[in-house]
Amino acid sequence: MEQVEVRGLRLAYERAGDGAPLVLVHGITESHRAWDPILEQLADRWRVVAVDLRGHGGSERRAPY
Repeated sequence: MEQVEVRGLRLAYERAGDGAPLVLVHGITESHRAWDPILEQLADRWRVVAVDLRGHGGSERRAPY
């Protein structure tokens, strides 16, 4: 899992594959792990980025201000 800082807030994401970008966003009570069963299959065709929204998975919850 990788992380990026946006406005002082660390957000986690997983990426795989090459090609046109495909961003995967999880449901309200989940994390990027919700996409694990199909991530590699999608990565055969696209550059997949599965994000952890703020307060989920490996992303910080606190407000950036």
